[in-house]
Amino acid sequence: MKIDNYHRIIVQKIYNDLKSSQQVKKGEGSPQEQEKDTFVMSSEAKQIQEYLNELKTSEANREERIQQLKEKIEAGNYKVDTELLARKMLDMEEGKE
Repeated sequence: MKIDNYHRIIVQKIYNDLKSSQQVKKGEGSPQEQEKDTFVMSSEAKQIQEYLNELKTSEANREERIQQLKEKIEAGNYKVDTELLARKMLDMEEGKE
């Protein structure tokens, strides 16, 4: 839905009317005395935010590790641990991963 100035005014009027009716129900005074709107994140949203931050950090670390490996390969300093490679291959074959 496109919100132009006309629709914005209508939405603002509805919002103000709703606030006024809530004040009358609560017996509050003038609009200046009313509380401001607040935003509170749920614990699930906070946890998701933490996961996203961890993901960004791990992604940066991953890129750094990849760059280091590329440099070692180009310099000829990268050595494959054949024993570890064989163990991983056997684990995959056995379904351990």
